Amino acid sequence: MGCRVRVVNITHVHPAKTGDPSPPCHGEYKLSFMDLFHIARMPMQRLFFFDGPDLPPFPSMVSTLQSSLAATLAVYLPLAGKLAFRASTGDVVIDCSPAAVASGVKFVEAEFSGSADDMRRLVSDLEGREVSTSKQWGLRIREGELGDGSSCIT
Repeated sequence: MGCRVRVVNITHVHPAKTGDPSPPCHGEYKLSFMDLFHIARMPMQRLFFFDGPDLPPFPSMVSTLQSSLAATLAVYLPLAGKLAFRASTGDVVIDCSPAAVASGVKFVEAEFSGSADDMRRLVSDLEGREVSTSKQWGLRIREGELGDGSSCIT
């Protein structure tokens, strides 16, 4: 029998409720010039592998990861926001309104039936190959400037 990945559960993690009396900054964040280059790319995704004899039970690890993600989303609310296009201004924004963040962030639990070496092969198959190019570019930010890409426009 070959290696298999089995999805155990799909849930959504919501930003944690904080004890801070001031509400989180619900609103819109306009994407910068540099951000716009990344719109067509896949959303941020992370894959965590756990293997070894001294691991806590799987449900305990999942609970810890979900709690950590919820705490992170509460501090960095745009990670839970939704991309939106505003036709009136032509801007693409991250909508962090209560309605936009209400669905939370998708959290997928899965089990892998292979060995640790099989996992490593799976990861190397998923990772992009490093491609060398002759063109290189960089961004220099002077002290006190906000690195939002606006200093690149001439």
